[in-house]
Amino acid sequence: MMKRDQEIVLAKKTTKETDFRSRNLIAERNRRAKLKERLMALRSVVPTITNMKKETIIDDAVNYVIELKKFVKDLRDQLSGAEAALEEEEKQEHKNGITLEMEKLNVEGEVKVTQINEKKIMVNVICESKRRGFTKLIETISGQGFELTDMNFTNFKGVTQFIFCVEV
Repeated sequence: MMKRDQEIVLAKKTTKETDFRSRNLIAERNRRAKLKERLMALRSVVPTITNMKKETIIDDAVNYVIELKKFVKDLRDQLSGAEAALEEEEKQEHKNGITLEMEKLNVEGEVKVTQINEKKIMVNVICESKRRGFTKLIETISGQGFELTDMNFTNFKGVTQFIFCVEV
């Protein structure tokens, strides 16, 4: 009876080992099938595959991706260059438009200074609208030690007028 029990236990172990091996075989087959399927998908996407070996397909795909990255960088450089040229052209058109508007309105840039009393001067500046122009003007006047008392700022069709009073 003992011998029979040992044979049953041995048979169970053999069945477990065979079952384990067959599960591994199935998993390995599935893994290989997925790998083959994905390599075929990669092969269909990459335009130049030189050989059908796995390593060659991967090498060709890597080289293709490197070429694509270089192509994208070149396109970005071209786009940034075109954007810069377009921005410069728009600035020039804007400047020309402002100058044309000033000519249409028959306005010329000018500065008029009128003395109100011994210590107070009124300044009237008409000029082309420029970015940060008002800020620069105020900083310059304050830097000279003058005190601004009254101020008016008007902007119309690219022409700016500053009227302000300064105490000396």
